[in-house]
This record gives sequence, structure tokens and C-alpha cells, in this order.
Amino acid sequence: TDFFERKAQLRVGNNPAVPTGFVDLDQYLGGGLRPTQLCVVGGRPGMGKSAMARDIARQIAGTGRRVLYASNEMGTSDLVDRAVAVLARVPLSVVIAGTGYQSDWDRIEGARATLEFLPLLNYVDGGMTSEGLRAFAEREHAVEPFACIVVDYLQRMADGGRTDLERVSRTARALNSIAMTLRVPVIAGAQLSRASEGQKKD
Repeated sequence: TDFFERKAQLRVGNNPAVPTGFVDLDQYLGGGLRPTQLCVVGGRPGMGKSAMARDIARQIAGTGRRVLYASNEMGTSDLVDRAVAVLARVPLSVVIAGTGYQSDWDRIEGARATLEFLPLLNYVDGGMTSEGLRAFAEREHAVEPFACIVVDYLQRMADGGRTDLERVSRTARALNSIAMTLRVPVIAGAQLSRASEGQKKD
């Protein structure tokens, strides 16, 4: 069975999990993200859920594994600028405005060169639907398999539904189906209401 096959793989050191690059998180997850798993990264606005999702995508791609990053919130140039700022360890404002010292720009050029060689594919669509994402992912996965798919973010998917709850539930089921069909982990960012702050003191 699949259960015993997975256990046999683990015994010989072949863990199918995909490490996120965050050591503590990987340890908690048993080595990383599992194929066929939908993992939701939730957070209030401005708490860094998108930054974390981008970091996970970059770190996985940095190991040579192909990653699909689907964004319905930022354009390609914005995604590239943010990635360069992180890799170069310079403020995003320096990358955008073209200011900074020569040493900053040496690191920026190095970061751009590194980013070009990462197997990280951006799929940008402000009106993204789960069906559109599935069609794109299946087509690209057939050319060269993905190790992981990252979606930022769940609530902005333009899937139909009479209520927000119905729409989000439908999108979550569709993303889970993509993970199951392609046998890759799918990470989806999800925005929590600021009202959640008052529900628990911790």
C-alpha cells in the first residue's frame, strides 16, 4: 500500500517531503511539505504571510527544484523587485528608486543574476481562477514537473459563489484537487480578519 511504500522510502533515507528552508517549520512538518498536501498560511493584513510564501518559493527553487508562484496581487516586476531586495539584502526602496551606494548595486546585480537562474516560474493574473491556474499548472507540469505550487492569495481568487464562505470553500477544494492531481504540495496564503486579534489574548 501507499502507507508502507512511504515508510520503506523513509527507512532508506528517501523522504518525499519538500523542505521549506525554515528549519523549525520543517522539523514540525516532519521534514517539509508533503506531496498532495494543501497548506494554508494565514495572517492578518501586513503580518508578512506573502513575504513568507515568497521566501518558501525562493528557498525551494534555490535547491534546484522547480516552483510555480501564482500571484493575483502583484505584477511580475513587483515580484522581481521584492525578490532582488531580499537576495541582495538591501531595502526595497533602493531597488525601486535606483538610489543607494555602489556596494548596494553590486549586490543587486548579483541578486538579479541569481534570480534569473532559479527554476521559479511566475504566473500573474489579477482575475485568477482556480480553473485557469489548474490549466496553466497542468500544462507546465507536463513539460517539467513542479516540486511545489505557491498561491498568493486564496481570498482573491475569482471563483464563483453566493457568499464569501462558499467562494473560499470552493477555491480551497479546487487547490486541494490540484495538489492531489499533480502530487505536489500547494501553499496558499489566506488573509485573516483584524477582528481575530480580539478573540484570543495570546
